Amino acid sequence: MAIFNKTKPIPEQESAGETERIYYEIRQTLRSTGVPQLFCSWAGYGKFLPLVWSALRPNAETRLYEEASDRLRAEGARLIKPMEKPDVSARVRLGESQTYHLRASLDLYHYLYPKLLVLTSAVQRALAGERIGKEENRELERIERGAPAGMIAMELAPEEPQDPRLRALFEEIKKTSKLPSVVMEIRTLALWPDYLFEARKRLMPIIVGPEYKQAEERLKQTARKEAGNLPYPVSIPREEVKGVVPDVGEITALTSDFERAYARCILNIALLQCDWRDPDALASSPFPAPSRRQVVAAGGMA
Repeated sequence: MAIFNKTKPIPEQESAGETERIYYEIRQTLRSTGVPQLFCSWAGYGKFLPLVWSALRPNAETRLYEEASDRLRAEGARLIKPMEKPDVSARVRLGESQTYHLRASLDLYHYLYPKLLVLTSAVQRALAGERIGKEENRELERIERGAPAGMIAMELAPEEPQDPRLRALFEEIKKTSKLPSVVMEIRTLALWPDYLFEARKRLMPIIVGPEYKQAEERLKQTARKEAGNLPYPVSIPREEVKGVVPDVGEITALTSDFERAYARCILNIALLQCDWRDPDALASSPFPAPSRRQVVAAGGMA
């Protein structure tokens, strides 16, 4: 059974020193306008964040990792095809500007979550002592750093919102997800509360269905396979983890909970986007990554 995280995540706006520097690297490397929640939670464990990021970064800059994430995104889009679609936008009145920002936010998470699931699966397997990644002896293509020009800023409602309905919802989500904070897209959708509540209402019958549960498990299995095929080894020695984390079981359980959450997030975001786009269109990356001019030599950083 998963256990609650006993440490407090470090939000991006509260970061300093080495954590602030790593957060910047994460945004640049993952091509994101914000720091993913998983890394903020890992940062709560002090030196574990530098340890895990140094293990992930070599792969996270490569085209092969981007392509692995693209395949996972495409599989998520394929898996939702037989499911009922929530059709939330037809039931909630939003203005033109609100709809634009909502759709742009969904695109942000549609791009980011498959990347996060691959990395989370890699860490989870590495913490279990499995051998992750290959030993490439050739030069590898890298992708451009930094958020794409068309990516919207990652805007989040407060962790403790004033709206009592949102506060109650956030507490419910934290209890059921076992995560220390509410997943990012929920806090973003909370900027449009009526849409969020209708989305939850329409998604819940789908989430409890057998097709969804099978899709969730399939995504996790695919992510673990993609993690195992990353070009560089992901080494997180248990002895090193013990040196920076008092309870290795706690960090392992936390990472496992994020792995499950990210698989669900991929499916939920794709389902919500079906209000405007066909699942076949959702198989493509909303932000294709251009190549960097330099390449990274095997085992090194250019």
